[in-house]
Amino acid sequence: GVTSYLAPTTGFFVVAVEIKEYRNGALIGVSRRDIQLIVITCPINPAPVLSNAGGSGQTNYTITAGETLCFPITYTDPNGDSVFISFNGAIFDSLLVNPAATLNQSQGNGISTSQFCWTTSCTQNSANPYIFSVSVDDNGCPAKTTNTAYSITVLPFTGPNVINGPDTLCEGDASSVNYNVATSPGSTVNWTIVGGTQISGGTGNVAGVSFPGPGTATITAMETSVNGCPSTPISKTVFIKPAPFVDAGSDISFCSTDSGTIGVAPLPGQTYMWSPNFQQGIVNIDSSMTGISLFHGGVAPRNFTYFLTTTLNGCTSTDTVIVTVLPLPVADAGIDKAICTGDTIDLGISGTSGYVYSWTPPNGLSSTNVSDPTVTLTNTTGSPQTATYTVNVIHTNGCTNEDSMVLTINPLPTVSSAASPNVICDGDVTTLTGTGASTYTWAVSTNPTVTIGTGASINVSPNSTTSYIVTGTDANGCVNTNQVMVTVNPLPVVIISPSADTICEGDTTNITGAGGISYNWYELSNPAVVIGTGNNIDLFPTVSTSYILEGTDANGCVNTDTIDLVVNPEPTVQSITGVQSVCPGVTGVPYWLSPYNPNSTYQWIVTGGTIASGQNADTVYVDFGLSGTASVSVIETTAEGCPSDIITLPVVINVLLTPLAPVGDSVLCENTASNINYSTVFNTPGSVYNWFIQGGTINSGNGTKTVSVSWNLTGPAIGLLWFDEISTTLDTVCFGTSDTLYVTINPLPSTSIITGPDKVCTGYEENFFEVINTTGSNYQWTANSGNIISGNGTNIANASWPTPGTYTIQVLETNSFGCTGNGVDKSVVVLPIPEAQFDFDFTVSCEG
Repeated sequence: GVTSYLAPTTGFFVVAVEIKEYRNGALIGVSRRDIQLIVITCPINPAPVLSNAGGSGQTNYTITAGETLCFPITYTDPNGDSVFISFNGAIFDSLLVNPAATLNQSQGNGISTSQFCWTTSCTQNSANPYIFSVSVDDNGCPAKTTNTAYSITVLPFTGPNVINGPDTLCEGDASSVNYNVATSPGSTVNWTIVGGTQISGGTGNVAGVSFPGPGTATITAMETSVNGCPSTPISKTVFIKPAPFVDAGSDISFCSTDSGTIGVAPLPGQTYMWSPNFQQGIVNIDSSMTGISLFHGGVAPRNFTYFLTTTLNGCTSTDTVIVTVLPLPVADAGIDKAICTGDTIDLGISGTSGYVYSWTPPNGLSSTNVSDPTVTLTNTTGSPQTATYTVNVIHTNGCTNEDSMVLTINPLPTVSSAASPNVICDGDVTTLTGTGASTYTWAVSTNPTVTIGTGASINVSPNSTTSYIVTGTDANGCVNTNQVMVTVNPLPVVIISPSADTICEGDTTNITGAGGISYNWYELSNPAVVIGTGNNIDLFPTVSTSYILEGTDANGCVNTDTIDLVVNPEPTVQSITGVQSVCPGVTGVPYWLSPYNPNSTYQWIVTGGTIASGQNADTVYVDFGLSGTASVSVIETTAEGCPSDIITLPVVINVLLTPLAPVGDSVLCENTASNINYSTVFNTPGSVYNWFIQGGTINSGNGTKTVSVSWNLTGPAIGLLWFDEISTTLDTVCFGTSDTLYVTINPLPSTSIITGPDKVCTGYEENFFEVINTTGSNYQWTANSGNIISGNGTNIANASWPTPGTYTIQVLETNSFGCTGNGVDKSVVVLPIPEAQFDFDFTVSCEG
């Protein structure tokens, strides 16, 4: 052991250490040692310290016998003094501990390391730890020593404590059973089997064992560690129970759908289970002997394997039996069918060689001993009748089978037909109707294979007398036929005379029809309305029109003919324009017509004078006589040859003329009433026009047909204008005063001054300017170099200017007469935006 002592004072001290030795609890020896300790006053010198670096620092270890333990022991001196390591303990004495541990003394400056190593034997495990001490001295003044005790516990190698695996087996499960133990890495296991054989595993921790039969066996396992140390052997007893007796019986065979028996009589104490289950035909799955019934639909024998499992004392045994199911022959009489009386159909299916067939009853069959006979039956009762046929088939393996089918024999339907009407005109439609069946098809008797319609009724329109066949099929698919005749009368040949005609607009024409005994006339565009009857009709269309004549003959058959009646447009001339009052003997007076058609020709007729020129043209020039009443007339003939009614303009030949009022602007604003032109309606050759005005001045043109006038009235006011016409001919001088033209002069608006700011800021958009509002007036604002933001059209405007300066805003007023006055202006000064400045001169002082 290690003890430590602390001396509070300097001096000489003695310590006695007594050691007592016991054996089996009895004291057998005592020894004592005295140690003298000298305590002096020393300078500070810390003792060496056990280092934790490099694996050093641990003082307690535990290992298993047979293992090797090595670790470093490192000490350092805080003052860097040289360090000397020494050690003491029985573990290093081979007479006391064999094999012994090794540790070398070592010395170093400030640090010293020594390596401890010990390879233990398998028998060096001990209940008490192995202890040794390490003493470390430095060369300080005084020298300091550090003593450290190390403890090493050596445990025995124990190996596994249990063998894992079943301790009870059934005989059938004992041929290969695994047992295992828990082992340490690198170790081996020695297995010993009594009453069995190790079949796998070698020296691993898992052993495969086979037991030859019922009885008791022992398994022993001993582990040897990687260091060669053996563990204490452990054992396990295994009981092997005998297997129960089992017998599934002999293999059997039978026909499909028949039954048989498998298995043998039961033994006491045993339980039984068959597989597969009920779905495979077994009647009792938990009996040693059971009935079995199977169906096999194949053509070759089929083997079924069944397993019987018996159980006794928890152990089972299994046996197999094979059941062969012989196939039945295929018996197929065919599906139930229905036929129509007198039809022939096939029964059954194609046969198989070697099979024997037998059909019943024989009625209507072509043969009773083949697989697929035909059958022909008739039904004269008027309602469906049935017959049942059965076929019996014998397989070559002796198995038999049979099948039946029901044959329904349906009577034919009674089909009839009719046409409504059965006499028609060519092109008419008649309805054919069939009865007595469910569905119908129709054909012409001369071409019965081509279907022309289906259904109980169809519409046909033959062009000659025709016979039709209806084929009726009832709900059972049975078919019968019938015929119906349709008589067709030809249509009358209806003709209109003339076949085409052309008239002028407003004319009447007569057309005639032939070929029938009664007639109806229609317009092609409205054929539902009769416009006439009889064989002729007077027509007077205003536009080109097509007409239909419908003629009916003695058979009531109807046919038609058409005529296209072209209506050429009437002439367009409506009036003649020119003077209606002329001086006797005047020549070259123009007259013209309206409207003019360049494709027409014109015939002019003059009374009281002669045509100087222009015949056949749109304008004619006339030389008049000396007195009386005259006239100018025209007849227009279109390019299609349609003449107009005569159009006449009366003319008075007299020294007293009656000219019409001048023409020109009759409503003016007072500020736009200057230099206005006015003219006579007509300009008669040789005439002089003297103009008169009231409320204005004639600027120029007096004596001619056109003058320029300036009105000097202030509105509202009325001005007057007229002229005297003087016409001089070779024979006389004529005079006349025209009607008066009244000219309205409207006043100008009187716009007030503009009110609003005289000065505004640059870019400011809330500058409103205003004039007095007059009802019905419109106001247009302009701001030079600026913008009208809102208010145009009203008496209040909002304006702004983007740059400083002096500008003008103007307004123009237009009154309710449409007269625009003179502009009203206002000068506006636009000021620049001032720049903000901030000056300060003050002192800020803090408290204190």
